[in-house]
Amino acid sequence: MRLKNYDYSSAGGYFITINTLNKKRFLGRIEAGVMHLSETGQIVESVFGTIAEHHPYAMIDTFSILPDHLHCILFLNPKGELDESQATFRVLSDRLEKTSTAANKTCCHHKGSISLVIQQFKAEVTRECHRKGISFAWQERFHERVIRSYPDYERITYYIEENVRNWKG
Repeated sequence: MRLKNYDYSSAGGYFITINTLNKKRFLGRIEAGVMHLSETGQIVESVFGTIAEHHPYAMIDTFSILPDHLHCILFLNPKGELDESQATFRVLSDRLEKTSTAANKTCCHHKGSISLVIQQFKAEVTRECHRKGISFAWQERFHERVIRSYPDYERITYYIEENVRNWKG
């Protein structure tokens, strides 16, 4: 659920979930708690590794690819405001309070936004799949959640890291 009046190009951490179209298991299979990537899943993993090259203000902290979706923590740092400490979350918490009355900028794919990063990631994966003759499509949208605190970050990281082992698909 998007926060009203929150600028999704703000520095901070975001929990992202992206689904394949109709939750089709394009990305691989899980056997005995281990994910085995399909060729499409390998493309997803490879393109994830290039996000910072295309978006130097963005960093994938942790991610997990499952048969029909993926999760990641995406950090945006458009003005060099954040470091890799708990200070990241203090900056984010302060910004949440300050933006509660700000203009809503969440609709656009403007430079530095989560939407732009995810849109371009999805497009690159799709292009590469189609170039290799692989039929593939993403669900049109994605889910995001602002990470509001360090304990929230730790809980989400644990969830992402354990997701494959807990798969009940």
